[in-house]
Amino acid sequence: MRQELQRLMERLEQLQPIIATARAQELGEMPEQVRNNYEFTASVFYAMESVKRDLRDPMLRRLTNNKPVLGYVSGEHGYGKTATMVWLWHELEREGFVAVPPFLFYSWDDLMLATTNWLSFRLAEKRPDLVDEAEKLYNSHRSKAVEELADEIAKRQRVSKEQARRIVEDLLLQGKLVLMTPSQMVDFLRDNTSLAVKGGFKGLVVFADEVQNFIDQPNPHERVEQLRMFVHAFRTLDAAPLGMLWGLTARIEERLFDEAGDMVQRVQDYGAFLNLQTAYTREFPKRLWEHLCRTYAPEAKNIVDEAALEALGQICERGDLSNGPRTVIAAFRCVASRWRDRQQRYTVWDLISDYEHHHIVFEGQGRKSRQHYKRSLTNRLSKPTQSFKKLFASFALSLKASVAKLRKIMASGKPLTNWRTRGAFWALTFTNPNMTNLP
Repeated sequence: MRQELQRLMERLEQLQPIIATARAQELGEMPEQVRNNYEFTASVFYAMESVKRDLRDPMLRRLTNNKPVLGYVSGEHGYGKTATMVWLWHELEREGFVAVPPFLFYSWDDLMLATTNWLSFRLAEKRPDLVDEAEKLYNSHRSKAVEELADEIAKRQRVSKEQARRIVEDLLLQGKLVLMTPSQMVDFLRDNTSLAVKGGFKGLVVFADEVQNFIDQPNPHERVEQLRMFVHAFRTLDAAPLGMLWGLTARIEERLFDEAGDMVQRVQDYGAFLNLQTAYTREFPKRLWEHLCRTYAPEAKNIVDEAALEALGQICERGDLSNGPRTVIAAFRCVASRWRDRQQRYTVWDLISDYEHHHIVFEGQGRKSRQHYKRSLTNRLSKPTQSFKKLFASFALSLKASVAKLRKIMASGKPLTNWRTRGAFWALTFTNPNMTNLP
């Protein structure tokens, strides 16, 4: 029991609220390390049913039937887009696909490099005789694109082919040229899929994360148009076990809906998309804790108080009080820290203390709410009054009925004499910063 418990606590302390997405170059320079890091993330990830139903299952259905699939996962910062993609990557690798793990997507070059690097790495493990073919594919597609672009420049500027080729190479070195067109990228991915199948894999799936890096360039409208053209070319694919999943922030998803709604609809037609803000409910902390205990130390289930999990779940469900799953991970690290220092059960009071003392860090609106919450505790109240205030405020959702009754009492002008009613008032002031004075 003690050894298993120690392992669980070590895993909790290793959890990272923010997962570092690998660069395309790292998939070639340190593939084993990338795999080890991502496999740990996948091992502690708890997949909500919506993640399986709306992402994994439709992707596998199409891919195993030799059909292409293009999808996306979206959400605000902190809702686990990268972690979700890592888990899906791990699932598809287990199913026998070459799954290019999540990488930072800044350009088509990143997509080409990440695909070539990971396919080469996987082929080296299974069919080392085919590794050179992956490199040849990369070089041949780039050379073909250079030649086609040089032909176009030669005709337009009336210069020799050799001069035009030098112009292209110079612009590439200066980073002033996007070499590959969207349709050429689809051709590149299709040929790499064929090579993966030749190497004994079921197909190829690419996880392009942080798509805002691709769009947030000096020419964002042009970048959105490139994605539109890519989707259009991708839809011309017929029989190919090729998949791609984008990681989108909520802001970028909204922008794509506004500027390229037809493109988003065509992606959604594949049936593999999910906004994570609709996926995580108040049950998530409890389910994740149960998953971690089952995996590492079943006897440790009671180390976290049920009330703490319930309060954390209610806070997690409130976008103005938390960063969703990222907040839950930060809280679980506090569980491990407290157990290491005191060997004590983690209670709702510990959660409140960690919240007050910035051990659980929020961003955006959550920070403002926490500051209001802490400021409200500086009132000169008796210790029991402060305790009730903290306790009621920690349950951000279950007090809705009490708050509704409270509004009627306040409207009638009656005094707040009942402790529960006063606690509901404090919860109301916590979630409504304009109400700050205790009647």
